[in-house]
This record gives sequence, structure tokens and C-alpha cells, in this order.
Amino acid sequence: MLKKLLNPVAKIYVKYALKKRGNPFELFKVKKMGVALPPAEKGVVFVGPIRMSAEAHLFEGIIGYAYRLRGYKVYAVMCGQKLADCETLPHDSSFTAVKCATCFNQQRLFCETFEIEPLYLGDYINSQEENAIEKSLPELEIDKMEFNGVDIESHVSSGIMRVLKKSSLSPDDLPLVRRFGKTTMITMTAARNMMKEFRPEHLIMSHGTYSTWGALILAAEQENVHTVVWGRGYVGKGNILATHNGSYLFKNILEPKSNFENLQLTEEQLNKTRAYFKGKRNPKKGVDYISYYSGNKNTGDQVDIYKQLNIPKDKVIVGMFPNIPWDGQAFSYSPVFPSIREFVRTTIEWFKGKDAYLIIRAHPAEMHSRSSGQLETFQDILEQLYPTLPENVIFLPADASITSYQLESSISTALLYAGTIGLEFAVNNTSVIQAGKNAFSDKGFIFEPDSLNDFHQLLTKASEKELDMTEDMKEMALKYAYHWIFRRHFPETIISFEGAQQFKGYNFTSTKEILDNEELRQFMECIDEHKDFVYQPKL
Repeated sequence: MLKKLLNPVAKIYVKYALKKRGNPFELFKVKKMGVALPPAEKGVVFVGPIRMSAEAHLFEGIIGYAYRLRGYKVYAVMCGQKLADCETLPHDSSFTAVKCATCFNQQRLFCETFEIEPLYLGDYINSQEENAIEKSLPELEIDKMEFNGVDIESHVSSGIMRVLKKSSLSPDDLPLVRRFGKTTMITMTAARNMMKEFRPEHLIMSHGTYSTWGALILAAEQENVHTVVWGRGYVGKGNILATHNGSYLFKNILEPKSNFENLQLTEEQLNKTRAYFKGKRNPKKGVDYISYYSGNKNTGDQVDIYKQLNIPKDKVIVGMFPNIPWDGQAFSYSPVFPSIREFVRTTIEWFKGKDAYLIIRAHPAEMHSRSSGQLETFQDILEQLYPTLPENVIFLPADASITSYQLESSISTALLYAGTIGLEFAVNNTSVIQAGKNAFSDKGFIFEPDSLNDFHQLLTKASEKELDMTEDMKEMALKYAYHWIFRRHFPETIISFEGAQQFKGYNFTSTKEILDNEELRQFMECIDEHKDFVYQPKL
């Protein structure tokens, strides 16, 4: 197999590449010199990287090592070059084998560095099980994906959407459905066998969806194994979100208001919250690791939207702020609007002939989408649906000089499928109609239609400037904003990053200090006691 033949070369390349940008594995080995690990007698913990890139899974390495320091046996669920397809490999490229070999070498380095024992998928699935998987593949269809009576459609579909960077699957994608279905089936089968043998107390992984990590979630559900799914949010310099027994991408939608509605925010906390959101509007502030307007010097400057877009001064403007299509479709679909296309079509059809304007502002991250391999942009979807837009519907592309923040000052209401900017608008007392689902759903400060008729009624109010946030909604938005930014996100205080989460270094001199880290202590307490992952900042 080509990818295995490339392993010796990839080993040299990985060592060179990591040294060039700062090798987190080598630096960790230096910091653990002289630190003895206790006998692994307390129990078993799994971490589930499956694949590996040095920066992306360091947190799992730290967590695994912390459990080793506490006397647990820790195993890492790894691909081990068993999977022909996964969400990080180009599915139709000559570089697939090279990338696979590079990934495998980092899997080995990860386990050696953090003293975690690898469990490779190929060692936990037999030929009989593989033959059964092969026989079941022809039964998979675009809209029907099951394996041993378990629905795997959402994980397989989201994996393909991530690879293709598009928001829907077509009959032409059936070969990929079966290829990524095979990935899910292999991962799910091998993981179940691992869990039966070792009976872990916890399985800790990132994402919790796609054809790989989603398969781990399904396996854990069947084997009654507790899972923790973590991810780095856009907040801060890599701060961490996590949920129990399901992806944080979905579980945070279900978070009860009781987690934050009774907060009595101090003036200091209110000012801290407002300062954060004000800072997000100025890319020079660097409050988060990424700013979509980093190249725009005038993100907050006032502009005359009516004059620039030639809109009569007496007209009401409603703004639409769409997601990147594949990302929003994979994680934000709702019963009323199961697709972004339907949301866009329904909205534009309603605005036809109305005495109000709709301005659609494309997501600024799509500015470089073609160069990053994205096959489908929002503009593609819009032009397919409406080669010619109604006169009162205006589209601003990703590279438009008018920013979302500048547009906000002239609109009566913001329309979203789902997106983080919805919270920013609500904190700024701009009413928001959200058609899809995300962490801000059902939290008491945005308008969410429960039917098409309800959506039309909300649009009517918005077009007549009658859709205003109540004082209770404004208060709830501030409470949730503080909760989301400073409590739901655990500060990353062990690993330092710069730029777009590029490894910079560790914030300890010896690994024996790891268990003294307050943020990690709280995080592990939430794991062990199955408590909500809510960080308690020191006053």
C-alpha cells in the first residue's frame, strides 16, 4: 500500500515541518523529564483523536497525560492508516497517500509524547466484520444510511459536506456516500470492540460528528460509555467548549436557560461583556484569534447605506447575514427550514413586491473560499435560485466594502439562518430573526419562527419597524453573552497559540505542574462528575 511505503519519508518530513514552526511534541518531552508517572491502577480513559495534526489535538494529549498523572490507564483511538477516507484527506488527490502517511507519523508521536497507548482501528475489526460492511455498502442511499439498524446519515453527510465544502448531496455523490459510509462503519465497529474489551470510564474527543468522530459517539451510545466532546471556539485565543454525550455543536442548542437567566451581573461583568463585543468590531483589538475583517480598516465607521446603495430614504431595510453554506447546513438545520436554500428562497419570495428592502451581506470568510477548496459559496446558491434578483433585494458579496457592522446601523432587523453574529447584534439591541438552530436558540433574546406562517408574520413586523426587542430580551442577551463568552468557554491557560491557533509554547516549566492548573482542574472535575461544562471565573 502506497501510504505505508511513504511512512519513512513522511517521518523525516514531519520532524522537519514541526521543527520549522515549533515542535510541540519535542518541547513536551523536555518538560516531562524527571517526572515519574504513578502506576495505572485507577481505571481506563479513552481519548479519540482518530487522526492527528500537532496543534489540533494537543488538548487531548494534555488531558490524557493529566489522567496518567492521576493514575489512570489512557488509550488513544487512532486510525493507524486503516481508513481510506476521512474528513481531512482530499478524496480525489494524488497527495492523499502523502497526507495519510504524515498523519500516521503524528499519531505515533502523539502517543509516545503523552505516554498514551494507541488502539489502532485495524487491530479491532476482523475479516468477518469487514466482509459484512462491504456487503451492506450497496444498501446506502443519499437519503437512507443505516448500519445494523443505526441511523448514520447525519455523520456521513456532514463528513462529505466538509470535504466537498458544499451544502447538499446529489445522486452524483452516491459513491462518496458509500466510501464515507464505510469509514463510519469501520470506526464504529472497531470502537465498539475496543470499548467492550477495556470498558473506559470516559471517551474524550473533538467535534463529535462527521464520519469518524460521529461514529465514536454512536459506538459509545451502544456500549453505554460516557463521552465528552470538546472544541476550540472562536472566542479568545483558543478557549474551549465541551459537552457530555454528544457534540457541542448540537448539545449547546439544548442548554437550559436556568444555566444563566438567574445571573446577577455586576457592573464590572457587564462592562467586560460590552467591551468584548465592542472589541470584536475592531480587528486591531485582537479579542479573538480570528477576525473576518482583519484587512478592513473601517469596520465600524458610519456609512450612508441609503446613499451608497441608492435606496429611497423612506424605505425600511432588513438585513440578511448568511452562513458559509456547507457549515450552516451541516449543523444548523431546523424543522421549519431544513435547508439554507429553502430559507433564502422563502425570504426572497416574501420580499417580492413589498415596500421594503432586503440587503443580503455574504459571509466575509467566503472572500478566499475558492482558494481554500470550497466548491460552493452562498453567491453560487443565490445565483442558482435567482439569476436576477427582485429590485428591492440587494446582494453584497464577501469582499464588499460595506461590512456587516456598518449595515447593522441601517436595518430594522437581522435575518440569520444561524451564526455567531446573531449574539453580537442582540447585545447591540438589534432584533434578530433566526431560521436555523445554534447555541443561541431558545435562549430568550432572538425571534425564532415555529412555522412558515410565523416567519411571514415576523417579516411583516420587521418590514414595518415593529419587531423590537423587549427589555427582558435585552437583559437576557447580556446575561447569555457573559455566560457564553466567559463561562461556557474555558480559558486556554496551558497552551499558548498565536495567529490562527498556531502553537507557540506551553505555560508550565514542568509537566508535574499540569494538575495545578485551575482551568484544567475545573474541566476534569466536570468530566468526572458529569457536570455541565461551565467555568467558574475567579472574582
